[in-house]
This record gives sequence, structure tokens and C-alpha cells, in this order.
Amino acid sequence: MSHPTMSRRIERIRPVLMSAASCKMAVPSQEVVMLEGDITTYFEDGHWKSKVAGSTRAAHTGGTKADQQAVGRAMAVDRRVEHEVRRMDGSIGEKNSYGSDPRKSKG
Repeated sequence: MSHPTMSRRIERIRPVLMSAASCKMAVPSQEVVMLEGDITTYFEDGHWKSKVAGSTRAAHTGGTKADQQAVGRAMAVDRRVEHEVRRMDGSIGEKNSYGSDPRKSKG
């Protein structure tokens, strides 16, 4: 029997094969699935925003990237979830977990 919140804390990354039509070969890529409740800080429409995964709108908007990182971090700590900070181009810059991580982890 698994812990009831274990599946909620674990982010699942599923490899997806996409075909490259020009060279007729399969190229691996990744599809990232955000779990509901995790916090993402991102840049959109000229503004830095922090959003709770599963919601349709940003929870907080404005300020510098550092300002929004602080807001997103506080939201994640309060909710005990992951905080993902994206770069301006949309790629993942950093990821931090503020949940109930196991005490004995390797590395």
C-alpha cells in the first residue's frame, strides 16, 4: 500500500516520440505533467506571474522575476508543494520541493 500523498508529490515525466518529417527518424522529447496545486512562476504578456497548477488564471502578477520568485516560493512553502521557475523562453530554470520529502534520500 502506498502513501496517499506519494502520487501527488511525484512529478511524472513521460517520454514521447515525435517524428521528424524532414529526416524520417524518431526524436525523443518529454511531456511534463504539473500536478494540481504545484506553483509555477513564469513570464507571459510582458509580466512575471505565479500560478497554481490546475487554475485558469495567475494568482499573482507583476514586479521583477525575483519578486515573483519570492511570491511563488512563499505560496509553495505554505501549500507544501513544488515551485517551478521558468525562464523567459518557457524552459524550466529551477525546481524546488517544499513538500514532505523522505528523510533518507540518496545524493
